[in-house]
Amino acid sequence: MTAQPVVVGSLKTNFGHMEGAAGVGGIIKTVLQLREKTIFPHLNFVTPSPPASPGRTPP
Repeated sequence: MTAQPVVVGSLKTNFGHMEGAAGVGGIIKTVLQLREKTIFPHLNFVTPSPPASPGRTPP
């Protein structure tokens, strides 16, 4: 069995504070990413923190 990464994203950096529409925005973003078979860039993201680095698993 090959480990698959878990991708976590947010809308806040792309659209700002959406409050009541945040859930709908999240669903729309997820559907678009699935349709395009890609992960949209996360604004201002440069490097993950060391505990969240790809290939590293928690103890």
